[in-house]
Amino acid sequence: MLARGVPPDHLILPPVLRSCALTGTAGFMASSHALAVKLGTQDNLFVASAVVLCYAGLSNLADERRLFDGMCEQNAVLWTSMLSVYAHRGEPDAALRFFGGMVAAGMELDAVVMVSLLLACGQLGWRCHGRSVHAGCVRRFLGMPLLFGNALVDLVDMYVKCGDFMFAERMFAGMPRRDVISWSAVILGYGLNGRSDVALGLFDRMATEGIQPNSVTFLGHCQLVHIQAWWTKHTVSSRG
Repeated sequence: MLARGVPPDHLILPPVLRSCALTGTAGFMASSHALAVKLGTQDNLFVASAVVLCYAGLSNLADERRLFDGMCEQNAVLWTSMLSVYAHRGEPDAALRFFGGMVAAGMELDAVVMVSLLLACGQLGWRCHGRSVHAGCVRRFLGMPLLFGNALVDLVDMYVKCGDFMFAERMFAGMPRRDVISWSAVILGYGLNGRSDVALGLFDRMATEGIQPNSVTFLGHCQLVHIQAWWTKHTVSSRG
């Protein structure tokens, strides 16, 4: 297309930029971004959204935030994408600060926003805030966001990380389908909170139910076995 002298427009550039993010081709992404600037399409919302998501896919959070701040118009998709990136990159404080700005800007709060907030609350161990977000999901959306993707896993993970095992067990037991991701989340969560006996019991239950463990599950299981063996040896030696 470029070889024939046909310039791309605001409809062509977004899928090109998204393809760069999916393939991880940083050089071509930078060239495409530069072309958008040269053609004067960088302020178009479709192009701008694709550029922000592209930088997010390439793990360039600083550049993404600069792009976001420099945009003339910021829609709900851009705000939600930026919040999700902060939460999934392990930046819970930044995610919650950004959420405050999102509310102040009057942006609509959708399912993706609520899931990002659950993730941030779990990372910080803020049980009260996490329960408020959970309650907000139920009130605002009749619980629907909790059916999207791995939202229920994020909810269970949040309660476990906050040490609220009663709610974690209730949500885990009520999941319509428990896959290896949900099992791994709750096993690792219990283990990291000093409940290795429960975590090992869950690992056995998972195997009994025919769920094939993945590398994350095996890593957590090996760590738990090592901790339990050390604790047993330490207890026996101290008694002797």
